[in-house]
Amino acid sequence: MSIHRLYRKRFLKRFLIAFGFAALIVLLLWIALISGASGLVWSDSVKLLHLQSEPEAFRVIIESIRLPRALAALLVGMLLGLSGVAMQGVLHNPLASPFTLGISQAAGFGAAFAIIVLESTSFSHPLLSKFSIALCAFIASMLCTFLIVWIVKKCRCAQAVLF
Repeated sequence: MSIHRLYRKRFLKRFLIAFGFAALIVLLLWIALISGASGLVWSDSVKLLHLQSEPEAFRVIIESIRLPRALAALLVGMLLGLSGVAMQGVLHNPLASPFTLGISQAAGFGAAFAIIVLESTSFSHPLLSKFSIALCAFIASMLCTFLIVWIVKKCRCAQAVLF
């Protein structure tokens, strides 16, 4: 078998796997739009294609509640996967994850710090008081991430000098 034929076979296999996963994502997104406690059934799924002619309650349920929730879940899942790949690529460690490196614990510490020390209601700015816990968790996790990257860079320099 030639190299070209092996390449085409591998490419076709990967394309079919990617197409299968994309179809699965579309199917799960469709199920997320239809399933819920509002009484929408599978026969209502055809109505999703033409929302303008449907009752107002149906449009509000789909456009204001279910579609943003489903798209947010899809986007968050994709970004979590991307951040894991980026972390493994930057650190050159296939086992790197926020849990094994302590980044998620640092975020928990930042949130606890905001709850206990800062008392999230002590801020005078209303927007800052609402997001102070999330902001402190984000800052603590970023500090931990930068510290880890700095340590990895220093260790690589030390290894380069030793060998």
